[in-house]
Amino acid sequence: MATCPKCNAEVADDMKFCPSCGAPIQADAQPAEKESFSEKVADAAGEVKASAAALAGDIKAKVAEAKAAAENQDKDFDSEDIEKNKIFAILSYIGVLVLVPLLAAKDSKFARYHANQGLILFICSIACYILRYLPVIKHFVWILNVAILILAIMGIVYAAKGEAKELPIVGKFRIIQ
Repeated sequence: MATCPKCNAEVADDMKFCPSCGAPIQADAQPAEKESFSEKVADAAGEVKASAAALAGDIKAKVAEAKAAAENQDKDFDSEDIEKNKIFAILSYIGVLVLVPLLAAKDSKFARYHANQGLILFICSIACYILRYLPVIKHFVWILNVAILILAIMGIVYAAKGEAKELPIVGKFRIIQ
């Protein structure tokens, strides 16, 4: 049992006011609760801050890892191979000329990489040619043809620079290993 801080009467533990004088029983306990609540909030904020910092560190590490992987992709190719076979890589993006690097530069990893992307674009352009004979779709095929042209230009630029960057959408697919 607790005692009233004002009149020292015995009061049950669950009572908030003294039955004798009406003084608040937990008046001293309330500031302690407020302090403990403030401490709990501060502790929770510290934990959230720590976990947010850890998450930010993980994200930075993953971004750095992705950048390093992108940079290393170009390092997988021999600089001599790149310089020797740039023309074949460029030809890969010009329609049926995708066959030239496949036949003339069989051993070039760089030319095969670009020939793979060029072959995918060539297959997509054949599909567009077929789709233009469908009644409703034929009005929208030109959009796909423009997208294929843009991707081919991007591929030519990458090949001319000696870079082995994946083209958006089609770069993920591998036909030629």
